[in-house]
Order: sequence, then structure tokens, then C-alpha cells
Amino acid sequence: MTEMHLSIFSQDAITVPIDSDAPKYKLFDATGVFLATLFGGLLGGCLLMALNYRRMKQTENAIFAAIAGVVISALAIGLGAVIPKGIELPIGIGLLFAMKNVAQSLQGKSIQQHFDKGGLIGSGWAAFGFGFIALAIFVTAFGIWYGGVVALQSIENGPKVRIGTEGEIYYSGSASRQDAQALGDELQSIKYFTGQGADVLLAKDSSGTTVSFVVRDGYWQAPGMLAKFEEVGREIAPSVGGYPIRIRLLNSNKEEEAQSLIGRVVIGSKDNIYFYGSATEADSRSLGTALQSAGYFVDKGITVLLNKDNGGTTISFVVKDGYWEDSDHMADFEALTRQVASSVGGLPVTLHVVNPELELGKEETIR
Repeated sequence: MTEMHLSIFSQDAITVPIDSDAPKYKLFDATGVFLATLFGGLLGGCLLMALNYRRMKQTENAIFAAIAGVVISALAIGLGAVIPKGIELPIGIGLLFAMKNVAQSLQGKSIQQHFDKGGLIGSGWAAFGFGFIALAIFVTAFGIWYGGVVALQSIENGPKVRIGTEGEIYYSGSASRQDAQALGDELQSIKYFTGQGADVLLAKDSSGTTVSFVVRDGYWQAPGMLAKFEEVGREIAPSVGGYPIRIRLLNSNKEEEAQSLIGRVVIGSKDNIYFYGSATEADSRSLGTALQSAGYFVDKGITVLLNKDNGGTTISFVVKDGYWEDSDHMADFEALTRQVASSVGGLPVTLHVVNPELELGKEETIR
């Protein structure tokens, strides 16, 4: 007969006779699982239970315990990102004691039988070391996985720059990091990223500049939404090299749902026509010439917008707020639209009178 000593961190507190036929392996009791969880997280505790099962030749249970440890640890990381701050510690303590109770419930009887037969109980130090190793393995595996995700994302969307705490600009083609930073700074200045952590993709090639916005699914279907992004495009164009600039709205899978090409022509030296949709630079120059002939463009920095889409042709005149409330002013715009309509394909033409923020004041269909 030999003797066995049992305690949490040493083996000198309890002396128990050991038969020569006693199990030659050690098992870890619920206290050991508690310590492995304390130092190695839920994965450490589950893997120590898996080790017990393996030594007891319960292979299926060992595999299940190991898989459960990985899954539960991943879920815990996900929940940790969304639970309110300040309650992480109480939840962690609760999970720690829950793990001990689970170990006692599932393995306590088998470990007691092992002990009664003279089998040894693993020390607390060994449980601590096992938990530490499990934690190191988990951190390493998570780092490799996260690095792979980042690498794949970079391959798909190109390298990126972080804007503040909420926005990311991915850039590709001939676009540079400086281009992406300039775009991000401009979007930040117009408060695009406020309240949303959306991704933006910047691409440059021989066909020009494309800026793609990843938006909530269905967002592009809201009335006037594409027009709002066209205005965003008009504001950011100087930061990415000027016009033309293509704006794309992408769903959460980065699939295109809507797009618009935005261009600008200067008539004379100060007056501007911005064109959207399927309207072309030639359409805009033709309209500009007609507006000059009508005496509307007189090189004073006047802005007109031209849009062509499936709904037809729209000409928008940018004026000061409330200018459209005067019926004489509206009569002048109606007459002017009829006069220049032939330069953009003829009537009917939708007339918009908008303020400098491009908010609609009046709308009429000129036939």
C-alpha cells in the first residue's frame, strides 16, 4: 500500500491509502475546474473537463466538452461587445461559479469514485497552469482568425484608413491613402459618420472616381435618398480630385443597389451646371448655352442642376430660401424652362426650385 495526499495547491493535507490497483492517472475536481476557469476563461474550464473525460475513456464526452468550450467562449466574446458597461464583472463571477457547479454536477460522482479507488486528484497549481495554457492557445487562435478576417477584407476592399471612431474608408485602384484620408475628413466635416459606423469604398481608375456607400438594407428605396447621396457626392468631389464622380449605394453584402454619375461644367467663368443620372456633359453644355442666350447665366455664380433618369428630365434652379413664394418669380422660371427645354431633349420637363441646401421649394411639370 502507498499513501495519497490531497489539497488544493499541494498534496500534504489528507493522507489516503492507495491500493496497487488504483488508477494511474489524475483527475481534476470541481475546484480544479474553477481555478482553470479563473485563469483560462470558460475555454480553460471546459478543456480541463474534457481532459477528465479523456482519461476516463469517455471520448464522446471529451469532444463535446472541448467543442462546448470553444463555442461558449466565442459567444461570451460576442456578448461582451454588446452588454452594458459595468456589469461585465458580475456576469464573469456568475459564470465562474456556474462552471464549478456544472463540473460538480457532471463529473463529481465519477471523480469521487476515482478517489475512493485510490486515484489521485490533480493539484490546484496544475489546474492553474492548464488554464493559463488554454488561455494562450485561445488568444493565439483568435489572433490568427482575426488577422485572417482583416486580410480577406483588405483583399476584397483594399487597404483602409480609420476615420474617427466610427468610419472606415477602403481605397483601391489608383486611389491613394492620402485620397482616402481626404475623403474621410470631408465626410466627417459634413457629419456623414455621425451615429453610424458605415463603410465607404473609394476607387479610382481610367474611367474616373467612384465612391460607394454601404447602407442599411432597403435604405436606397426611401424617397429622395439617392438625391441626398448625389448632394453628398457634390460636396465631396473636390476632396477626391473633382468631377465626374460616380456614387454607388451598396447593401450589407456590398452589392450595388443604386448609382448615379455626377458631373459639373462651368459656363463662362462662374456659372455652374451639375448633372446627374444619365445626363451627360454634352447635355449640360447645351443647357448652359441656352441659359446664356436666355439671359439667365450672366457669369454671377448661378447654379443649375440637370438630372435625367427613368422619370424624365428635371431642371433645378438654386435660389435663396423662399424665393419661390413669389408667383411672378415662378412664372419667370416656368417661361425659362419652356425656352431651354429643347436643349435637353424637349418637353415635358420637371421644374424644381430649390434652396442652397437643395431642399425643394416648388415643383412643377412643364408641358
